[in-house]
Amino acid sequence: MARLCAYYSLFPLIDHRSLLGIAEDSTSDCVIVTLGKNIIRYKLLNQKQISSWSSIEKLSSPVVYDAVGNQYIAVFNRNQLRLWTEQEENVDKIKKIKFEQQIHCVIPQTNGSEPLIMFTNGAVYPLSTAVETRKEENISSLLDTNEIIEDYHLLANETCTFLTILSRNSLDVTHFHVVPVTGNISCIKLKVERENFCLMGQTTMQQESSCNFLTLWSDGKLYSLPFHPQPFPKLPGTLVNTVRAVSMKHPVALVSLSSSHVAIYGADPSEEGAALIIYNVQFGVVQSRHHFKLFASPPCLWHAGTNLLIATAHNLVVVPYKLEAQRLCALVGAHCSGSARPEHDSDVQELHQAQCSNWGANGTMKDIFAESDQHVPEALKEHLEALQADGCCQSMMIEKLLPLLLETKAISELVWCIEHFTDIPERSLVQILLFSLENFTKTEKQEPYHKLLNAVLHAPFSDVCLMPSLHTLPFHHTLTLLHHLAEEFEADVSEVKLCNLVEWTSLLLDAHYQRYLLSGDPQVLQLLRRIRGLVIDQIVHMNELKGLLPLLQQFEEGKLSVKKPQFANKLYSIEWLRLY
Repeated sequence: MARLCAYYSLFPLIDHRSLLGIAEDSTSDCVIVTLGKNIIRYKLLNQKQISSWSSIEKLSSPVVYDAVGNQYIAVFNRNQLRLWTEQEENVDKIKKIKFEQQIHCVIPQTNGSEPLIMFTNGAVYPLSTAVETRKEENISSLLDTNEIIEDYHLLANETCTFLTILSRNSLDVTHFHVVPVTGNISCIKLKVERENFCLMGQTTMQQESSCNFLTLWSDGKLYSLPFHPQPFPKLPGTLVNTVRAVSMKHPVALVSLSSSHVAIYGADPSEEGAALIIYNVQFGVVQSRHHFKLFASPPCLWHAGTNLLIATAHNLVVVPYKLEAQRLCALVGAHCSGSARPEHDSDVQELHQAQCSNWGANGTMKDIFAESDQHVPEALKEHLEALQADGCCQSMMIEKLLPLLLETKAISELVWCIEHFTDIPERSLVQILLFSLENFTKTEKQEPYHKLLNAVLHAPFSDVCLMPSLHTLPFHHTLTLLHHLAEEFEADVSEVKLCNLVEWTSLLLDAHYQRYLLSGDPQVLQLLRRIRGLVIDQIVHMNELKGLLPLLQQFEEGKLSVKKPQFANKLYSIEWLRLY
């Protein structure tokens, strides 16, 4: 499961075009921002600037940190290198290392190897080798003279390390290159084209058994092309799915996050603002999405640790994300087909008919809904069939059915949903709870609401997810619910299980703790004393049961011994006399 967390602004941008790039720093949760003639180190955790350097000369590529040499490396004027440590104050005093060939950028490696120097002609050398041969003019060229580098990615596995380069020539023809760095791997050059469609974004994704070249086209189709180690087929490769969460009228930025997740940033489909999504390539669904008010073209997206950094029109935005274990229940129903979608719009045929089966202990198979269909309320059958046909999960079904059921006050249908659905969102439980409390009285005419309230109290939930929704529950309704729980505590035969009573009482006390402390209402204080007395009574009962438990265990094991009465024998007596 992938999730985008709340984003924040790291610092304002006067001109986003002056931002050359962002790289990871020597310490975790720190980044190096290269902005025009300035180099700034930021700590993302507290959004504070650690240090900075300025130069008279203009930088031509992002500054990177060399973990092997414990130094920073910068490229000036495309043909000069400068290396310095963190303690250095003035970068202009550092000795320049001049090259005959133009340098495109410096690429740090994370496997303990020295950084790579990539020249504008596509040649790649380790730092030490590039410095030794810097005066040579005839360096082997990978690209043609009319080609420029648009993007690159460094990939490494146990056997080899290689670089992928996306280049574009003067005729607007795009090529995909694979450049070996170490290991036994050959150079690859592919023409990236698709008839009648334009390339909008691309990235490379490293999986367990292969490396794939992902391409996103102007019709929204996302393709995956394996190029290592197995032989590669013809471009564009295998269709993953059609991406509709971002607009294809503008360029799109893609960054690989894991073997199955990719971050996509581009203009919003409504053409108002921008959208950042985490896309699951394995299942072809959008798992998380953020909307931004402004979109800056071309889109700039960087990846640092567990953070995504975006250059918007006026700010550098940091978006933390989390990648957790994938849960199929969270993906079911996440990608529903629309009725207005044309049949030829996707190369994948979608099937919505499935046999839901259950294998019991006797090895027989039967339809899960065969026995329960006759108990489904008639008002829900049509809606449930439509939602099941769309592949909606239980939580999505509840969210879509709940507004209609609350509006029509369909109490019996609400009770049925609570009793038969196992995955009910906590916010939906609070909505039903509020609905029942607003109509709840002690009169016999409101017995359905009493039953609905008890059904909510028995529904499974997560206290961590429920607490934020309970904060929104009005205080007077909270007091009404506490009165109801206290009455169930005192009842001889309670309609609510004791464990549910204890858990709900604890949550309600935690949710409005400050209100209870600051309240001077005598009725509120009396209610709290009443609950305190009930808790003390429960503790006393538990202690009594605790003392009774050993006796019951002995009785069950047949070891219960009955002590015989001891009778006093008065035939003789013994007296002790102290003579001295």
